Amino acid sequence: MKLLLFIFLFPYLTIADKDKIKLDPELKSSYLKLLNQASDFHKALTEENNPKIQKEIKETQEIIAELYRKTSNLEEFHFRIHSYKLLESIQEKLSMMSYNQPLKNDQKKKVVKKLFNSFLELAEVYDLKKEMNAKIFYCETDRSLWFQTNNKGHNPINSSLKNCATQVL
Repeated sequence: MKLLLFIFLFPYLTIADKDKIKLDPELKSSYLKLLNQASDFHKALTEENNPKIQKEIKETQEIIAELYRKTSNLEEFHFRIHSYKLLESIQEKLSMMSYNQPLKNDQKKKVVKKLFNSFLELAEVYDLKKEMNAKIFYCETDRSLWFQTNNKGHNPINSSLKNCATQVL
């Protein structure tokens, strides 16, 4: 019985390996642009500059809209749906941070933490971590991670732990 099950499932198991989706150069460039935008968020958040944060939200939403358009033309249905879900996750957090929905400090920390986790998930899913301009930092104390371009880590999520930073990539 196990042999019959294996024979039945074997073609599906091998297809998964053969059909791994690689991003075309234009789409890859757009995803990298989105991931590098995360480091701009870092800078605005550490400066605690609300107008700049709102500007970064708008620019990130524009990049996401561009990615929605580019992925809508993809033939691979599962790739298109997965991309939409990843982008929607980021978009949801950005909407929570907008002026229309002011957040209390604890809520803001949670949303920002989830936002950077969504950026990381996108970087991992499409294997883009090594190609980003940004570096990934982690603070063990509050278990947060973020993207930034400079080498000296600065926690944007918890200002009382601003020096709690270890570069992970």
